[in-house]
Amino acid sequence: MQSFELFWRAKPQACVALTITLLACAACEADTTDRASKTKWADPALKAAYVREHRAKSPILENASASIQAAVQAYADAFCRADRLPADRSFSGREHREMLWVHLPAADKPGAVNNPDSYYETVETLGRLAFPRLQAEFAKGCVTIIRVSRRRPPEVYGPFTLHYPGEVEYRRADGSTGRTELVRTVAEVNGRYKLAQIGPG
Repeated sequence: MQSFELFWRAKPQACVALTITLLACAACEADTTDRASKTKWADPALKAAYVREHRAKSPILENASASIQAAVQAYADAFCRADRLPADRSFSGREHREMLWVHLPAADKPGAVNNPDSYYETVETLGRLAFPRLQAEFAKGCVTIIRVSRRRPPEVYGPFTLHYPGEVEYRRADGSTGRTELVRTVAEVNGRYKLAQIGPG
């Protein structure tokens, strides 16, 4: 980081150009993925069959927890424990595409833009943006989740109840406390909870 700051001071125009190039590449990649998804899901019959097939299944979430607070705690623990990964404590791509998305209103809307791949790409992008900040907060050492507030009332979609946490308050081992609002959605199914989305609410 210090080397980058020195480079920025020495050659600010080069840094700006590099940043613009990287952003353009990311946008191009996202646009290519989006076009491919729209082409794949352009057939309404294919999309309808996909929705029917996966709606008929009973969703079972891996590594789910007994409460919202426990789900957030499990996710926070994954940053400081070698035997866990944060990705294992939040929704996988399959859980998003095949379990949750098929019960959301978007699944019944016409048009190729409303498809599970585009939906998951949006969720993943928000997660990538939020992940470094969560890592900075939780990777310093294990924390204890003290309180998870509610941002707005939960919503029910098929077998899922989506909860929308507001502020998450936690305590570090040295007694200091911290807060984050980067836990966006927690999904509940069959009395079990798992982080569905991270990112600003």
